[in-house]
Amino acid sequence: MGVLPALALSAALAAQSEGVVVTPAITTWLEIDTNANRVPDGAIGDQADPGKLTPPGATLERPAFDGLARADGELEVSWSEPGLRLSCESAAGLKLFVEQANERLAVAQSRATLVTNRLPGEVVLTLSAFGKARAQRSGRRSYGVLRADGAIERALFGVTWRAGLEGQAFEAFDDPRFSFAGGGALIGARAPLGDAERLDVAVDVAGRGFPFVARDLDNPAGRARRTDAVSTLSVHVVSARKLFLSAGYTLVRNDSNARGESWLRHRVQGLAGLRLPGAITVGAIGSLQLTSYDAGVSIGQAYFLGDEDETQNMLELTLSKAVLDGVSLEVRAAFFANELASEGARFSRQTAAIGVRVEL
Repeated sequence: MGVLPALALSAALAAQSEGVVVTPAITTWLEIDTNANRVPDGAIGDQADPGKLTPPGATLERPAFDGLARADGELEVSWSEPGLRLSCESAAGLKLFVEQANERLAVAQSRATLVTNRLPGEVVLTLSAFGKARAQRSGRRSYGVLRADGAIERALFGVTWRAGLEGQAFEAFDDPRFSFAGGGALIGARAPLGDAERLDVAVDVAGRGFPFVARDLDNPAGRARRTDAVSTLSVHVVSARKLFLSAGYTLVRNDSNARGESWLRHRVQGLAGLRLPGAITVGAIGSLQLTSYDAGVSIGQAYFLGDEDETQNMLELTLSKAVLDGVSLEVRAAFFANELASEGARFSRQTAAIGVRVEL
């Protein structure tokens, strides 16, 4: 469900049902970015056939410092009755750089979720659909994502068990080599560790097919297409007390029949949040990542390095202060760098922003 359909749905439901809750919010930012064009600090890896990534004689693009204005809109619509809840969370945003005009972009995403416990045997069913589209003026890193999943949960022996299926499609509009479709299965468990703590463990196994790229990059005319098998183990601990704490570890193994695309990744991340007197909230999010590539740096890193902040080392500090009813002032500083790997691009980026959030 896209942003505009979600807006139309929220208006229609609100007009027909008093049980609908609509929560809109708008945030505007002024920001500086030390790497507005999101490029590596140097050449990408020595072992990944650099000629394919930076042709001989080509001028290496350097990171560009720039300022920008941002606007983000959010809309959450939910409807519930005993044993059933339907919700839709949508967001859209614009980035307008001052000098790097080709980096200006628009992005929109939406997630619809249905949860019901009306099934027999105290089983809870969750169905979810997610869509995201990103369009950049230069055409680079412009893509669309569609994802759907369904899962059932049941409490047994004090632990909530979960099993489900998922499907996903990714379309890279600027470089079809990275477009894929696939699906998989997941199992997981959630166990309480105390009055305010819990432990989540999940295992996900999925397959992906890349219809527009051959297995052998040196022979694109070959019939064999690239296929990947992705296995993920995640462990997550949450403590929901006055000082909110969250920590997680993720292990991902990607096996591919394409040269240079098999790797093993470790990722540790944490989050802390605290409400201070005077309606001030402070928060911190950090992550460290280490990837070992079977045959040197993955060519795919050159594509995703620029946009997917969640695949990098990062530290983000935020401070929010309520100034009026429904209005808050927010300050944020973030630091990004490439993962802790001996191979790969040297990448760094820092941002600082001040914004005003209005909950309507």
